[in-house]
Parts: sequence; structure tokens; C-alpha cells
Amino acid sequence: MRRSRKNVILLVVFSILSVYVTKFLFVYFFKKVKSECVNYVTISDFVDAESFAVFNEVILDSDTNTTFSKVRSCSKVLTEETIGLKYDSLQNLRNALSVSNLNEEIFRLKNLSDSVSVESPKILNYQINDKIRKINNNLKNIDKSGILNLLTQKELMLDSNGRSAFDFSEKISEIEKFKPQNDIKEPQKVISNDSGYFLSYLNGFENFVNFHEISENPSSFDFENLKKYETSNVFGKIIKPPIVIIFFKISNENSKKLISKDYINFKPELNKTKNFTGKVLGIFPKKNYFLLCVRAELEDDLLNFKNEKARIKINDYSGLKVNKLAIKQYRGQLGVFVKYHKTLHFKNVSILYEKGNYAVCKKEDLQNSLKVNDMVVTAGNDLYDKKRVV
Repeated sequence: MRRSRKNVILLVVFSILSVYVTKFLFVYFFKKVKSECVNYVTISDFVDAESFAVFNEVILDSDTNTTFSKVRSCSKVLTEETIGLKYDSLQNLRNALSVSNLNEEIFRLKNLSDSVSVESPKILNYQINDKIRKINNNLKNIDKSGILNLLTQKELMLDSNGRSAFDFSEKISEIEKFKPQNDIKEPQKVISNDSGYFLSYLNGFENFVNFHEISENPSSFDFENLKKYETSNVFGKIIKPPIVIIFFKISNENSKKLISKDYINFKPELNKTKNFTGKVLGIFPKKNYFLLCVRAELEDDLLNFKNEKARIKINDYSGLKVNKLAIKQYRGQLGVFVKYHKTLHFKNVSILYEKGNYAVCKKEDLQNSLKVNDMVVTAGNDLYDKKRVV
């Protein structure tokens, strides 16, 4: 009898536990969902591409037996402006530079001596006397530290004989002794025949393609034939404004995205901050790629742009950022399940752009459309509209 009773109790307990376990498993596997908040974002679609810039440039030749002193590279120059000095020997150039540096130092010391040797002590004397007068008028309230500072300044400015400590005449005489004793032959001026930007160095691509020819027939350019040329006996070059022709090597897929563009924004890899705008001249099919040709205004920051990677902006997409795990096909429609007060509601979405694990969906003002801060379901089983969840 006792045994039968014990078995009944165990059976009841087991049945109750089974009900609770079943309920727990049902809720866990069929009612429990994971959700994520929807945000409003603006995402840019970029493509990285090899690029090549073609400038309207004039190469400046030089003699092998001459030495030059040039203006600063990337400086803007005018026609008939001096862009360099030609010396008949390296020693003459060194002597000229030495004299120039020494003269700058002498000029600096003379200016410094003139500015403090006479006026500053007088000013300090006036300020000291003014402080003494104020102390005599009001001994209790005056700040006595001020006069000590002024006296210290005057002591530093004047030597033991009361003369200016900034008398650099002896120093200037010493500097004069360092000047070359031999006469420096007057250099020959190098005059620019064109206006534009002067560059003192070449990159080797100057003779690869002709600016005027490629402007007339941009489709003839080919990245597969890129080649550098040796340059010697060259003084520098002048890059003439107002435009530069830039080519980009892009894929077939990206050419379809850019085919409707009249203008594009691009950023050279070596320029981390500035974006440039160019007018699209055409997109041309090549053997293994597509050639995008752009015309841009010549700017200082583009002078060193030649053959490097560049980033092209294809488009900006503004909308609702949604985890792609939340986007489902439900009854023939694309959308998401939104959790609201433990109930799921299905809402349609229209995808504008996809990147990685997220999609940018169109933000609509309809009453039943997806909204910012909606909680979309990213994980759950047997999802359907109006389903109760936890």
C-alpha cells in the first residue's frame, strides 16, 4: 500500500516537472526571439581603383656642366619669371649659398640690436619710475613685486658698464670673416617661358603619353602599357593649368554603377583629407577592364598625383540600417518582423544598399512602415505576423 502510494506521488511529481520542462522548451525554441534596434544612417559606396594623371607639362632641359639653384618645388610661376640661377661650378653655388645665409644672420642681428639697444632701457626706466611713484603714494596697497621684475629685466638688458647687452657688432664682425674671400661669379638667370607650377623633379612618366593627343582621344590610353622613361640633364618641369586628365581602371560591375554619372568625387591614396571633383569624359571597354576618364581642375594638392590608388565615391545612401538577418521573405513580400509589446508585426522594406552584415532600407512615412528605433527580430523560430513572443 505504501509502495503504491509512493509510486503515485512520484508519477504526479514527474508529470508536473514534464509540463514545466515542455513549457520551458516550447517558450525557448518557439516563443523566444532576439531583436536589434533600427538606426538612421548615411553610408557612402566607394570603389578603389588604380589611377593615372596626365598633366599638360613642359620639361626644362639643362646642361651637364652647370649647377642650379632653384625656386621651391610646386611654386606657382609666371611667364618670364626667374625660376633658378645657373652657376658654372658647384663651388660657386656653395659660396653663393654661404654668403646668402651669412647675410641673413647679419641682417637678423642688426635688426635685433636696433630694436632693443636704445628704446627698451628707456621704456624700462619710465616703468620703474612710475612704480616708485605709486609706491610712494600708497605704501600699503601697492604690489611691490612689479618693480623687482622690471629691475631684473633692466639688469639683464644692460651690461656692467650700462651699455646694451644686445650690441652685436663684435658678433657681426666675426661672421663677416666667414664669407668666401674669392669673388663669386654672377650666375645666369633661368627664365620660365610658361606660366604654371614649377616642379624640380620628374617621375619618369612625362614622356609616356602626350597631353594634347590623349585629350583628343582618351580611349587610346591603356594601363597595360604603362612605362617609365629614364630622364637626364633635366632642370625640372612646368605643369600648366587649368586642367588635368585622370584615368581610372575599374571593373565591369563598377562601370555599370558609374555609367550614368556626369561628375564623380575621388580621393588619391596619398591625400588623406581632400576630395576632388571631376567631369566624366567617358567609360571605355578594354581587354580586361573598363577605362574611366575624368577631367578635373588643376589644384596644388594634385601636383604630385600620378600613378597610385584612388578611391571613387559612387553614391551616398541614407536610410534605415537593418541587420540582414532580420530581412525575410514572408507571404511573397520582403520585410522584417518588428517586436512590439511581445507581439510580432511584419513590415515591408525596400533595400537601397547592402554592405557587410547590414542593409540600408528606404525610410518611408507610411503608418505601417519601418521606423527608427523599431526592434527588428534577428533570430527566432516559426515567425509570423501577430505571433506572441517573449
